[in-house]
Amino acid sequence: MKKIFALIAIISLGMVTNILAETRTLSFDPVATYTDNTPITGALPVTYDAFWTTTPNTLINPHMLQSNGLATSVVFDQVTQGMVRGTIIYFSARARTAIGEVSANSPAFSWLVPNLVLSGIGITSGPSSVNEGSSGTYVATATWNDNSVTTVTPTWGVSPSTFASISSGGVLTTLGGLILSDQSVTITATYISGGVTKTATKVVTVVNSANIIPPSGFSIQ
Repeated sequence: MKKIFALIAIISLGMVTNILAETRTLSFDPVATYTDNTPITGALPVTYDAFWTTTPNTLINPHMLQSNGLATSVVFDQVTQGMVRGTIIYFSARARTAIGEVSANSPAFSWLVPNLVLSGIGITSGPSSVNEGSSGTYVATATWNDNSVTTVTPTWGVSPSTFASISSGGVLTTLGGLILSDQSVTITATYISGGVTKTATKVVTVVNSANIIPPSGFSIQ
C-alpha cells in the first residue's frame, strides 16, 4: 500500500526573474507522481505551498508566498515581503494532494536580493495641453541602476493650483470658466525608493475655451 506523505519531496525552484524592479516571479516544477513513480490520479488536484526564509535548510519562521494554491509560479514584491536588499534568502515549496497528503519541503533555493538603486524618474505619458474644464492622465516611469525601467506611482503635484489639480493617480483636472487666456502649469512627479528621491517635471498648457477650435460643422455660441 502506498504510504501517505509519499509525494516527491524535491520541487525544483526556477530562476527568479524580473517583471518589475521590485516584483519577481518564483517558478517551480509541478508534481505528477508519487515517489514510486505511480501517477497521482485519485488524489487530484495537487496544490502547492511556497515560502521563503533567511535561514537555509532549517527554514525557520517561513514567510508564505502561496498557501495551498494551484499555481506553479508565484509573483511577489520583494519590498512588501520585507526581503532585505543585498542579503541571501532561501525559497522552498511543498506539494499537497486533495486527500491530505503533504510532501516534504524541497531543498532550499538561494537568491541574493538585488540592491537596486533609483537612478531617475520621468513623466513619460500624458498630453502637453489640456482644454479648460477637461482632464488628462499622466504616467511616470523610474530608471534603476541595472538599467531597468518600470512604471511607478509617484507623488503628484501641480503648480500653480489656480488653474488645475492633479489626483494621486496622475489625472490632471483643469478648471473651467475662470481662465481668460491660455495658462501654463507645471506637473511634478516625486518618487522615493531606498532613501533616494527623484523628481520629474512637465509643463502643460491649459487651453482657454476661446482658443479651442471646434470640429468641422460645429460652432461655439
